[in-house]
Amino acid sequence: MRRHFSKLAIYMMLMAVPAGAQRPARPPAASGAATQPRFHAILEPISITADAQLTDVFFVTVDKGWVTSGEGSKHGALLQTSDGGTTWTTVLGDPEGSERPFYGLQFLDQTTGFVVQKTTADEDKLLRTTDGATWKVSGTLPHSYGYRFFTPTVGVDATDRTILRTTDGGRTWTKVLDCQIRLQVQGVNINTWCTIWSFSFASATVGYALAGSLDARGLYVYKTTDAGATWTQLVAQPGPNDAREGHIVFKNEKAGYVCLRTDAILSTEDGGVTWDEVPGSTCHMGAGVAFADPEVGWSVDANQFVWTTNGGAKWSRQQISAAYTLRAFSVPRRDRGYLVGDHGLIYRYHIVPVGIGATAISAPLMPAFSTAIEDKATELEQAVTQIETTLATVPADATAAGGANVTPAGSAATSTAGGADVLAPFLDKCCGKGLSSLDLIFKAVVGLVPDYTEKYKNLNLITLGLRIAGVLPDRTDSLRAAIKTFRSAKDKPSADQALASIKTALAGLRAAADTAVQKTP
Repeated sequence: MRRHFSKLAIYMMLMAVPAGAQRPARPPAASGAATQPRFHAILEPISITADAQLTDVFFVTVDKGWVTSGEGSKHGALLQTSDGGTTWTTVLGDPEGSERPFYGLQFLDQTTGFVVQKTTADEDKLLRTTDGATWKVSGTLPHSYGYRFFTPTVGVDATDRTILRTTDGGRTWTKVLDCQIRLQVQGVNINTWCTIWSFSFASATVGYALAGSLDARGLYVYKTTDAGATWTQLVAQPGPNDAREGHIVFKNEKAGYVCLRTDAILSTEDGGVTWDEVPGSTCHMGAGVAFADPEVGWSVDANQFVWTTNGGAKWSRQQISAAYTLRAFSVPRRDRGYLVGDHGLIYRYHIVPVGIGATAISAPLMPAFSTAIEDKATELEQAVTQIETTLATVPADATAAGGANVTPAGSAATSTAGGADVLAPFLDKCCGKGLSSLDLIFKAVVGLVPDYTEKYKNLNLITLGLRIAGVLPDRTDSLRAAIKTFRSAKDKPSADQALASIKTALAGLRAAADTAVQKTP
């Protein structure tokens, strides 16, 4: 695990400090070959004042999130923060009142989310927000082992032995699966009922369900490819891998993991067809698993902190000296997370310079973000500025025909990085050397984008994560097109206009890279 943080991580840490708080000074450059760690991870208590049992937590950014509370038949509340948990506002209910409990927070993007409130009836209330501020009753939720929405209106719910589906935000539910397993045990074919315990959707159409059975303990997995309308049994493996009360999570349509009540972690790389135990790794009794991005994932339950920093190939485990029992967690970004539990307990995971937070609980240090694209974007900006400066010295009526009025700046070699094979004569005379440098840097960016997207796309919010996977390549294509237009400019006015388009496209590329790691542009 790396024990240093990049300048991007330093910037994000500073931006995360609440308004009015003193920002830590930038650490001095280290001298000598051997250096001490400059940063460490802490769990900082930011608990609410009410003595309430917190049941769930979900953060859509590193600063904006919600928690729910409830115990027995009262103390139900939904609370929100916009400053990373420094202050909390009660949105629904009262954590010390008589409202019935809330639970089941989930969000698709930064404004579309769901929460459930218990009732005395056979169905609980399902509430939805589409603006991140106001909540309205969207429908009902049959008493649930777990539910999952993957669009604002389409979702599934597990009610013991069945999977139900809604296409109208929970107003109506239709049964789409009876969980029944056909097995051969000691040469005899048997059918047994099973229970659906957990869902995971890798996209708006492809999802997985984890099932377990008391009569035939083992691992049972179902898959849908049509947004939950139909389900196919993929795996039926009776044996010691007891999936009851387990949790399933997929990073994409092929790679997934389950945490079982036996503490085992199993993985698949073929879309759930085959599963293998991850050697030397354990979770905690079927605890929930969540990935901030394709490399960093957490599982926190009952004061056990389990994490991976290499995409799930290896998981580590550490006991947390929490004041009270932890019940839920949210990890919006690899360097920021939130854990909640009894008596209003909330911990904020973040990374600070060594010496700060000495009295806080120590936590595992997650790896830094790569700054490769940010660094190259800075180089691109510098190259554009150089071209802009050179172009400013060119007379307004200069053209290729009026070459005497153009100050040569070096001839550019033929390149395809910007999408054109031949440089217009006007540009060749004016800005060839600068454009050649721009082409080389852009080519490096093109090579970085696939790896950057794969490592850092957001998995906390399924809709946002899927969008990011396409936005960054799109922004690269826009920059390529703008460079191509610039290369064909025949005079100064068209060159000025094309250069402005390059600057706009470059800003879009940087913003997309920032969004991938939830950094404010």
